[in-house]
Amino acid sequence: MKEQPSDPLISIIILVHNLENYIRECLISVIEQTYTNLEIIIINDGSTDRSSSICDEFAAQDKRINIIRQKNSGISYSRNIGLDNAHGAYIGFVDGDDWIEKDMYETLLGLMVEYNADISMCSHFLEFNNATKANSDSGEILVFNNKEAVSNLLDDTIIKNYLWEKLYKRELFIDIRFPIGQTYEDMATQYRLFYNSKKTVSLSSPKYHYRIRKGSVTNNPSSLIDESQYLQALHNQFQFAINKNITIKKPARPMKSALHLIDWVIISGDISSNMNIIDGALEIAHQYDKLKINKIGFFYALRRYFIYNYFNSYSSVNIFYRKLFPKKK
Repeated sequence: MKEQPSDPLISIIILVHNLENYIRECLISVIEQTYTNLEIIIINDGSTDRSSSICDEFAAQDKRINIIRQKNSGISYSRNIGLDNAHGAYIGFVDGDDWIEKDMYETLLGLMVEYNADISMCSHFLEFNNATKANSDSGEILVFNNKEAVSNLLDDTIIKNYLWEKLYKRELFIDIRFPIGQTYEDMATQYRLFYNSKKTVSLSSPKYHYRIRKGSVTNNPSSLIDESQYLQALHNQFQFAINKNITIKKPARPMKSALHLIDWVIISGDISSNMNIIDGALEIAHQYDKLKINKIGFFYALRRYFIYNYFNSYSSVNIFYRKLFPKKK
């Protein structure tokens, strides 16, 4: 696509931390976009490998690239720095170990213009061990108003919390930044962005290649603290939807996640040191006590009853069961 004088600027924010084996493929896919009016903001988050020199190499060849160097400060801080330095009318995110189809941003911007939308999104490929699988590829186009978009986000099927397969109008971020120190920073922001979006358009055609690899932030084994933060973020999304009278298709998700977290603490074998996590999970679970068995299912209703009323006995039985039947890794 040849750049026209009226083409709006898209700011693409790329986070890089020790990605020397992947960042070259990522940057090639971005600079070769068919839509060319791009501002490519690379946040070098304290890389100690060859990532810095590779990024410098690309910046020397493409004036659209702006590299921001900082000490290792984490994902949320880095994304906020990217937003603070973005000049585009539209914002996109690409992880430094992934890559994108050449027409991704041309497609997403075209959808936004055609449907007068504030957010556009495509589907993605999953890349694992040299195997590629599209998560959705029907070609279907769906349009949502703000409440419908949040409802589908909570349903976690058509719309997910991923930042990277979407294009946003910059104005959506005026009062929204990513929370520092929170693992699930995308969950803390996405529902607010979608609620602020008067119209969202979704295309079931994969344009983003999401690489599943050992050692990435997303695919590292979660800690109890991480899962506690996930539960809190999920609960915040659902409470927001309840307060805004948004339809919730799976109202038991936070309660079920709370019970799972409690089980995890129990089988970790260190209940006393993690009672604050259990107390937090119970506090959230209790806010969904009005859900009846037809909403949560018999098994979860039974678990909830014993956790609430016979916690010590439930813990002992759970530990004994896990010893007899350990989960397969």
